[in-house]
Amino acid sequence: MNFSEFAHRLFSVMSGSSSAEVFTKTLFIELVNDEGKAIVKEKNISNFKAYFYNKSQITKFARVINLYIDKMGFIEFIDDYGDAVADNLCSKFSDVFQDVSPTNISEKLADCFVEIVTNAAKAKKTANSTKEISKGKDTSPYSETAKTGQEFVKKHLADVIPTITKSDNPF
Repeated sequence: MNFSEFAHRLFSVMSGSSSAEVFTKTLFIELVNDEGKAIVKEKNISNFKAYFYNKSQITKFARVINLYIDKMGFIEFIDDYGDAVADNLCSKFSDVFQDVSPTNISEKLADCFVEIVTNAAKAKKTANSTKEISKGKDTSPYSETAKTGQEFVKKHLADVIPTITKSDNPF
């Protein structure tokens, strides 16, 4: 499950009169400790709207907040909504969690959110950068250096290998 799907499911049960971006920002605020809360609060609200609508991935942001995750804080946040919301959340996530109940839904949601953030933080490349590279449009600052290095090796490899194999020196 990606972050956007997770947030949409929660939003349908817990949002009240909050906008998608405010609700999304609140989710991140509740996931982190006090030091992390300050970082989340500084982030522009438009970023949270993009995360909610899956217009932007949480990868870079996840790397920043990953250090400050406080699973217990998120569990308390969910628990504070009460039994009726817990029942509704069980229904919304019954296809995701086995043996979900109102007594364990907050912990299962916290585990899921932590997993989403930690997996995003581990991601090597974003989908956009992978697409660009596969189209031959590597935009990394090292792409030209790598091409030059590969060309150098190809050009001089034919000269070097016969010299090495004829020599008694293994180096």
